[in-house]
Amino acid sequence: MATVEELRTRLRVYRWGQGRAAKALATRFALQPIDAVTSGLWRGRGWLAAASPAGLELLRRPWVMGRARDVRFPWRELTAVETGGSGMSLRLTFGEREVRLAALGPPDEYARFVDAARRHLPGHEAPSMAAEDVRAAARAALGRWRTLELDASIVALPEQLEPDEKVELIASAVRDFSGLLVLTDRRLLLLNREPRRPPREWSAHRSWIKAVHVVEGGLELDLGVETVALTVVRPDERIEELAERLQRTAP
Repeated sequence: MATVEELRTRLRVYRWGQGRAAKALATRFALQPIDAVTSGLWRGRGWLAAASPAGLELLRRPWVMGRARDVRFPWRELTAVETGGSGMSLRLTFGEREVRLAALGPPDEYARFVDAARRHLPGHEAPSMAAEDVRAAARAALGRWRTLELDASIVALPEQLEPDEKVELIASAVRDFSGLLVLTDRRLLLLNREPRRPPREWSAHRSWIKAVHVVEGGLELDLGVETVALTVVRPDERIEELAERLQRTAP
């Protein structure tokens, strides 16, 4: 069940301006669970967005101007879920209707919201590694400040993994863009999601890497047809470990 106090705790600083909406949501779902609750923008206005067992719930309760509104999109009509390149954003497709949510938060509730929505996609299969476990490992590896910079990339990471792909090591790095650097049992992936920029990704299968060289602050990868420089790898202690792991699979 959802109470006003619980919803305020889950929303943290994002509760400001959403007090009336939180009360309305708690009243509606007093005897039902709420998988996730976030605050963000829809059609340029502030809304409270909740993932209920039945669908996406959007509530607007302005304090001064505007009218109260409730909008529901049932999960049975959901056909696509896509995290955006603009920070904590989300695009949901319900049949012919598209719902674009932006500036969502807090980050942990945003991640739960994404996972809850994906569970309702037709043919959805649970990932081999739990999304929450992948994100927890990324945040633990990066530390507080790098996590804040890369949180949108961390949220998007589970959907980038292939079936049964296992994460071995996580860091951050710069190629021609900065991003979340992930070593899996199959490949090396650099992933970037940030506000007002399109999604950016680079990956190389581990079998493509012919040699690995540690350079000041990063790595050089010999892919045979090209040399790729990964600079500013952080934390520093990940550089040697990455090189060692990649050398094991190099021809």
